[in-house]
Amino acid sequence: FLWEAEICEFPPPTLLFDMFVDIFFLVEIFLQFFIGVYRNGEYCDRMSVVACTYAGRGGLFFDLGTSIPVSWVEYFIMQNCDEILAASDSGVNSNLLRIVRTSKALRIARLLRAFRII
Repeated sequence: FLWEAEICEFPPPTLLFDMFVDIFFLVEIFLQFFIGVYRNGEYCDRMSVVACTYAGRGGLFFDLGTSIPVSWVEYFIMQNCDEILAASDSGVNSNLLRIVRTSKALRIARLLRAFRII
């Protein structure tokens, strides 16, 4: 799996696409506050009501948790590989990056939720 590979030795082939997806999901969270909701059978587009509804049903926290821009962290690490490898004696940085990379699997759950599968 790619999350087991060293990022400085083997950069992910889908990194640029992943960066675009990160931006897309963050913009989607922002735009969610401008989409009205139905409350008690009546359409309401007041931002305070929309925000309370979005946060209240747990969607906001799930979306924030699955929208961590991991690919941007990988990109900046790749830009500074020489410095990071020189500073890291034990490879702790690469282990932490592997843990962060596994959070990309949460995006699948978010996509399934967007398509109303879960």
